[in-house]
Parts: sequence; C-alpha cells; structure tokens
Amino acid sequence: MSLGRSRVRQTLSVIPFTVLLAVSFLKLRTAKWKKYSLVISKSYKGGPPIAMWAITTRCNCRCYFCKVWRKPAIEPTLDQAFQTIDILNKIGCYSLSITGGEPLLYPYLPEVIDYAHEKGFIVQINTNGSILAENVSSISKADLVTISLDYPNEEHDKIREHPYLFQKALRGANACRHANLRVDFSTLLLGRQDIVKLVDIAKSFNASLVLSYPEVGGSLHADAWELPSKQWLTECFKSAIALKERGYPIFNTILGLRDAIQYLNSEKRTLPCFAGESIIYIDWNGWVYPCLHETKICHIKCLEEKHHTFPRFYSCTKCYDQAWLDLSAIEWSLRKLRPDLSFQDLLHSCQIAFKMV
Repeated sequence: MSLGRSRVRQTLSVIPFTVLLAVSFLKLRTAKWKKYSLVISKSYKGGPPIAMWAITTRCNCRCYFCKVWRKPAIEPTLDQAFQTIDILNKIGCYSLSITGGEPLLYPYLPEVIDYAHEKGFIVQINTNGSILAENVSSISKADLVTISLDYPNEEHDKIREHPYLFQKALRGANACRHANLRVDFSTLLLGRQDIVKLVDIAKSFNASLVLSYPEVGGSLHADAWELPSKQWLTECFKSAIALKERGYPIFNTILGLRDAIQYLNSEKRTLPCFAGESIIYIDWNGWVYPCLHETKICHIKCLEEKHHTFPRFYSCTKCYDQAWLDLSAIEWSLRKLRPDLSFQDLLHSCQIAFKMV
C-alpha cells in the first residue's frame, strides 16, 4: 500500500513540471518554431555559437571608461554586413549580439536585424537607450534589447555624459514592452551603486539585471581606468548572489559570481574560459577576436576557413568579463555533467530561452 502511494506521489510531482513544459512549448508561435528548428540545425556545424559584433563606432554618449566614441565613424556597408551574417550562418553561429558604439546609430540596423532574423539568428541589441523609444518599430524582429543602466537616477546621465539619458532609457524600455519586445538592463559596476534599486527597476519591466564587471587593465573597448575597490566589488557580488537566491531577476550565474569573487581576491579562476570556441568578438572593421583582451585572429572573410584552428584559452586569467564568464559557467557545467549551476540559474536560463527563441 505504501509503495502504491509513493508511486502516486512521484507521478503527481512530475505533472506540474510536465504541464509547465507543455504550456511553454504551446506558447511558441509558428514563426518561433521555425527559428527553433533553425537554431537546432546550426548547432551541429561546430563553429562558435555566439558572436558579439561591434557594428559601428558611432555613439552619442561620452563615457569616461570607453574609448570607442573617440574613434572616427567606422562601420560596414550593408553588403558587408550581410556577408558577415552569411559567414556566421555557415559556421553554425546562432546567437548574434549587436553592440557598438551605439548600434541604433548604424544606418542599416533594421535591414541587418531582418536579414539575421530570416537566417534564424537569435538577435540581441545592446543600446544606451537614448533613441530607443523612437526606433522600436524598426527593430521589432530583434529577440532581446539590453539597455545600459548604471544608476537608478540622474547620476546615470552624468556618467554617460548624455542629458536625460536615465529617463530616455526607461521610456525606451516602456516602448519595447508595449511592442512585445523583450528587455534586459545592464549595469557596469563603477562603484556607489544601489543594486537593489536597479534590480527593482528591472523587475518593473519584467526584465533581468545583468551586472557587467569592470575592465581589468584595459581592452578593445576601454583604456585602463580606476576600478572600484575589491572590497566593494566583493560585497556587490555577494549581494547579487543573495538576491538571486531570493528570486530576484539577476541574470548573472551564481557560479560565475563566485568565480568573480575568487578572481578579485586571488587573480585565479576555477572556470575555464571558452573564448574563441563558444563565443567570438567582431569589430567594426570585420576583424575577429576570441575576446576583448586578446589580439585579432583573422578577418571575417577567413572565418569559415580558420575557425577550426582557433587557439583555446581554458587557463586564461586576463579578465573576468561577464559575457565570457557566465557563458563559461554554463558551458563548463554542461560539459562536465556537474550540478554546479544552481536551480535558480537553470530555471532563469530556461525562462530566457523560452522567451527569446
């Protein structure tokens, strides 16, 4: 009798998860199913699945920690942009994160998004939000818009040297919400920031908050600048872990946050880095890099031929860049079949995947 009851309890415990999964799949429209099948088909081609593409140097902010806006306007023609997407498609890339500069200032961005969408890419746009509200309709086929938001008030305007940027960013997020376009917020950790207030803003838009870690020793985007204290950053990371464990929408993985704490205090990392293997960076001239801290490997025109021979950076400790660190956390856990990712990390990743794909 007790065995029968046990089996009933096991069956009932599975039902809620099964129903949730079924409902999630039913929510996907026909167009979404098409993209889902394209993503699956690309995963067998063996190339880096994720590409971060700085499509232009144009920018209307003057952030002290960034050197991209100091460059002359450099960007690909529309034909060159299409060629880049075609090459990435051939090697099996399925996630395209478009940044800058300010990508909304790139004159052919709507055409690029539409073309990438047709090829089955998951398209993310990284923006300062200054002109987002008036451009939402032209980027409607993007899957995710990530808006920079460093402070929960007008201090954000001062840091980015752009009047009313805080209000413009929120107005842009609101326009995205009304257009059914998913939004996340990204906070560069500069010091003296109230993470709780920032994550509350993200929650109000049904969005996640991504904590971007400060550059170490400069990079392709930034010169070396005075970093917040290790003590403040450590406390910030610990606070983010606690918030995420309480259910707050922190995008960063707990495993990655713990590795960031270790790196800050010892310059050592537990996680290997999958730069060049799982993610690549492409600049405005079409040069391909494994990450923001390494030298260029080849031009985009040669990527199809050379990506199989890219070096590996498993033991690299030059940085703890969030985009690469969190990707490495997920990749490492899946490859090793280890339960290192927390339940919150896995659940949050599944929620984001269902909303984006």
